[in-house]
Amino acid sequence: MFYGDNNRWFVATVKSNDPEKRGRYKIRIHGLHSSDVEDKHLPYAETMLPTTEGGVSGIGKIPQLQNGAFVFGIFLDGENSQAPLILGSITHLETPSSVQRDQIAATGNPRVLEDRDTNKRAIVDLQSLPIVNITDNLKDQYANGNSNVSIRRMIIMQQLINSGLSQVAAAGVTGNLESESSFNPTANFKNSVEDSWGLAQWNDAAGRLQPLKDYATAKNADWQDFFIQLEFLIVDMQTNDWVRHRVWPRLSNNKLTTRFEGVLDDFNATWNFFNNYEIAATEKYYTSGREKNAAKAFYQYQSSLQSTLDNLGIS
Repeated sequence: MFYGDNNRWFVATVKSNDPEKRGRYKIRIHGLHSSDVEDKHLPYAETMLPTTEGGVSGIGKIPQLQNGAFVFGIFLDGENSQAPLILGSITHLETPSSVQRDQIAATGNPRVLEDRDTNKRAIVDLQSLPIVNITDNLKDQYANGNSNVSIRRMIIMQQLINSGLSQVAAAGVTGNLESESSFNPTANFKNSVEDSWGLAQWNDAAGRLQPLKDYATAKNADWQDFFIQLEFLIVDMQTNDWVRHRVWPRLSNNKLTTRFEGVLDDFNATWNFFNNYEIAATEKYYTSGREKNAAKAFYQYQSSLQSTLDNLGIS
């Protein structure tokens, strides 16, 4: 059963270690185990150690993976996919977020980073996060999901501006969101390497969707709610210190964010958000009309603002 040419690989998240201390880990395999599969029903995976270790019981080191680690492996039984083997971890998810580090500092207990299941409250300390106020006026405009793309575009523009961005910076972000999802919080794009959801198409396979779900759970809200996703987007931009993911400090600096189209540098708000938040291949930028959508958002907002001033008799 351990020889064949039909190998299958997987990426997964470690959910818990083996209570029998045999070096196994319970894992949730992306693309195979949906959120409907309870943690208790997930499989245990064996782990591969380097040849510098003894390789027999009682000799050498044991695996040191932590709950939440993102791992890569193969199935020893090929297409049957019942015998997973972890070959290694993918390093970009090993660094705790700033929120997680704050929790460790507050509690003195690194176990706060450990697994949570559907019966546990998400590990999100809302008091340590920025407050994002969504006004009743914007919620009324959303009309319980019955608003059109044009209205949703203006809702997002206004909320980004309310949160501290200039019209130029807000347009750059909004243009990206329109290209990603047409402002649909339930939009889903899925292929062999990606399973992305929501306004910003947070990629579940890359670990980008779970923080949104955790944020929503902590607020007792539906993670597919339009305004929860808009709140999370802003909080994520402001607090997530993942490598190359520090988009907010530049976007919120009017002297550094001066346009939403043209040269692909961080002065260009549309490119800055795409490159530092979406973190996608450059060719996708050229084929998705992001700058065109950013211009649409900017000039529609300008026109809306002028109409408001005209109605108030202010020139």
